[in-house]
Amino acid sequence: MIFCLSDARTYCQDVIRQGVDPDSSEALDVINEATNLLLRKGHWAHSLKRIFIRTYNNVFPCPASIEAIRKVNFCNRPGFVFNQWYEFMDSGPGTIFNHEYNTVGLDLMDQGIFPTFFPIGTTALNIIAMSTEAGDIDKEIRIRGFNSSREEINPTTPGEVIKINRWAGGVEGTMENPLSYDRTSNEFLEISSIVKPTTAGYVTLYGVNFDSVQATPTIHFLGKYGPNETQPGYRRYKITSTTESDENCILALAKIRYVPLVHDSDPLLIQDLPSLKLMCKAIHEMNHGEMADYRVLRDEAVELLDEQLKDGQAPQIMLDMDEEMSFGSLPDVG
Repeated sequence: MIFCLSDARTYCQDVIRQGVDPDSSEALDVINEATNLLLRKGHWAHSLKRIFIRTYNNVFPCPASIEAIRKVNFCNRPGFVFNQWYEFMDSGPGTIFNHEYNTVGLDLMDQGIFPTFFPIGTTALNIIAMSTEAGDIDKEIRIRGFNSSREEINPTTPGEVIKINRWAGGVEGTMENPLSYDRTSNEFLEISSIVKPTTAGYVTLYGVNFDSVQATPTIHFLGKYGPNETQPGYRRYKITSTTESDENCILALAKIRYVPLVHDSDPLLIQDLPSLKLMCKAIHEMNHGEMADYRVLRDEAVELLDEQLKDGQAPQIMLDMDEEMSFGSLPDVG
């Protein structure tokens, strides 16, 4: 059974606040807060998921529902996942450029959190936003970032606001008279943040380069945002030992990200109602200044999640180690 928000509303209502309406926004806020806090405490029975992606541009962008990659396979070969310190290690590899093969094999290297899936590149572009839904026409998106001189664009405004355009006939990828579509007056080399309204459909962001002779622009896909994404941010990984034109097929085991629940049919990110209930009660104690009681209840909630995790694991003992530290490379100290 997969529990949904409606189940948590009923199960946890008596510990959120006496007499609270389980359908209230207050109950929703506490359940979301409890979920967020528990996800940070570890890998639980339902907090890892497999994702498959085919990508170019040396970039593996995580979906909105993914916090970070834990393990990765390139086709059938396992790779490593390195953090942001990897390029700055004393022993190398040093700075990894997109056009150089200066590592041994295909691996992922954490680049941090960005508001777009892909970087704009080396040429500054105007930005355009497109939706298939008529209800999104003229809604506005605020984009902040830097120009080709690495200067912040309109720092006192800040950034630039553009209207969402609609694909011709609501058919994604179809444009009529692209020159008439609303776009930024500034050219962006880097986007630092996006503030988007709640929309009726998905909104796609492109970098565009309009040729003065041809009416058809050259477009560069930057990101696609769900209706409830209002301040998007995605973890982005660089793929080593590959070029921008190479296709990479990646299977990854990933830690899910906290995304606030909205609809009663939304599946719970913490699929253990007793632990979620304890965490809701812990938040109640914290809000009343009882931090010692908060910690006791929080630890009990984590213990229940740990029991759930062990309950679903196979009994085999799994060994996982980097090949540089395999048994064969251990020194002989006998």
